[in-house]
Order: sequence, then C-alpha cells, then structure tokens
Amino acid sequence: MELHPNLVPLSALLGDFAGHGSGHYPTIPSFEYAEQVSFGHVGKPFLTYRQATQAPDGNPRHAEAGYLRVTDEGTPELVVAMPTGHVEVSTGAMTRTADGFELDLLGEVHATDTAKPVTRARRQITLAGDRLSYRFSMAAMGLDLQEHLVATLHRR
Repeated sequence: MELHPNLVPLSALLGDFAGHGSGHYPTIPSFEYAEQVSFGHVGKPFLTYRQATQAPDGNPRHAEAGYLRVTDEGTPELVVAMPTGHVEVSTGAMTRTADGFELDLLGEVHATDTAKPVTRARRQITLAGDRLSYRFSMAAMGLDLQEHLVATLHRR
C-alpha cells in the first residue's frame, strides 16, 4: 500500500521502536520505565500510533493509541486516546534536520468526569537516524505545563 503524499516527511517513523525513559512530576514520585512504540499506515493521510510502557519489574504502566496526521499545508496534528480517560488533540510544527526531523506539538487534553485533571500537553519528538527521543510535558493537577517524561527509543 502506497504512503499518502502528506506523510512522506514522516515516513522514517514507520516501524517499531523500543527503549527506556524516566518520569517525574511535583505530585508523584520519580520513576523509570521501558517503552515500545509502533507507527504504521493504511494509505490514508495519517500514521497509526501505538505505545505501551512497563515498570522495571515488567508490570504494565501506561498505554495510548492514536493518529499522527499531516495537513495539506504540512502542519502535523496528533490525536491520542488513553485508558486514563484522557484524549489529547495537538498541533505543531516539523523541522527537518540533517538525519531526521523534530516535531513540536502542543495541545489540549480532554478528560472524562472521573479522570485526573490534565488540561494541556506538549510533545517534543526528535527522530535522528534510528533513534527516537521525546520530552512530554503536561499541565495537570492544577499546575502549569512542565516536563513529565523523557525517553530514548531505538528502531527494532
């Protein structure tokens, strides 16, 4: 199946990545995790996205799934659903680099009535060759936007 033309700039994301990260936030203890991320496509103007993390002892921690879109004007858009009761809708910019690109996505987080209060999210994603790294910031629990997660993953 042919990749939609809007997605050509993101084609290097296609495939599976795995690695490790760390998390921190003023309202919780710091932690470490292992992560797996997959990007795929079905010929439409979006990439599919699946993510799952595990604690060092192997127990599941977090998972999310969604879509990374690129508009006709070249603007990246991300829609992600989480089992915590949150849905993130972000837009941003893509900058090409010598060996990949950087995405900077900022958006709103919508929550169910029973979800913890999270209102904003920012994802700074860098693909350099076969290395995918990111910083995830959030505004949650009444606090302003601040860094929560940092990880480095490698293509499998």
